[in-house]
Amino acid sequence: MMGASKNFPLQGLDAFFHSLQDRLEGAGFHPALSLSGPFGVGKKTLAYSLARGFLCATPGKLGGCGTCPSCRDVDRGMSVDLLVLERPVGKRNIPVKMVRELLGSMQIASQGDHGKVALLLGAEALGIEGQNSLLKGLEEPEGGNRWILTTTRPEALLPTVRSRVQQLQIPLLPLSAVKESLVSLRGILPADADFLAELSGGSMGKAYWVLDHFGSDWKSLLLPLKECCEPDRSRGPDLAIALEEILQKVPIEGGASEKRSFLDALFQLLTEILRQMGRFEACDRVLEARELLSRSIPLTPVLRKLAVDLSMNPDLNG
Repeated sequence: MMGASKNFPLQGLDAFFHSLQDRLEGAGFHPALSLSGPFGVGKKTLAYSLARGFLCATPGKLGGCGTCPSCRDVDRGMSVDLLVLERPVGKRNIPVKMVRELLGSMQIASQGDHGKVALLLGAEALGIEGQNSLLKGLEEPEGGNRWILTTTRPEALLPTVRSRVQQLQIPLLPLSAVKESLVSLRGILPADADFLAELSGGSMGKAYWVLDHFGSDWKSLLLPLKECCEPDRSRGPDLAIALEEILQKVPIEGGASEKRSFLDALFQLLTEILRQMGRFEACDRVLEARELLSRSIPLTPVLRKLAVDLSMNPDLNG
């Protein structure tokens, strides 16, 4: 299996990227795209790759040439024609003021020959007012401008937004491909790689996130978490205890922003585990907990509320 590169930035998904190149050479892309898929599947990676290609001095090459000044500026985060918007730390939604500022910036003439590209990362964090403000920009892009939205929950976008974008769902990898990568590139034992591949649900990014953040204790920490989610033994307090143990044992470097990013990713991992087991009502309770954390509510009361919610939830407790 090939590794990730600038030509094929999503490891193991070369065929998918080839299909996008074929689409570019054929009918082309709508000026507004929505990239969807679960946590760790590569939405942000693909969004930046597409943006680099759209701004590249050599047109028609998906992902860009990688060597022209425009491509280098995108890679260094210095492109004046690439505008990025995502939910600020401590905010539940992307403020509508920021959406309007982005729209105003998109109306200013680009410095290159291919217009501007706006990336909206985590577009599910756009409130209703923010999504409505976005409609005109999506419907009538000016001067060759393009929009790329990423989302884990496309259903959270208004129908009026979804109707104005071309939706691309990033496919999950076969579990065998995730296992192969974990064994060959990260040195994981085959039996452990089977477990982590299943836990990742086909998301290479999710599996690598676990290894990068949990270290050698990843299995001893995640196995109790997974067991707490099983229908025949799931209890809210047990799940909260498993989460607290992870937070006590996993070092989180950096400040409040890094800690919240870790917590959000951990709750997304929990959501995926519950979804794999058909615990859809429990997924909604975890989503509510994530939203509380996004409003800077302290972790301890959030975990207590989650434990109570899950204990009262027949979907989780069987």
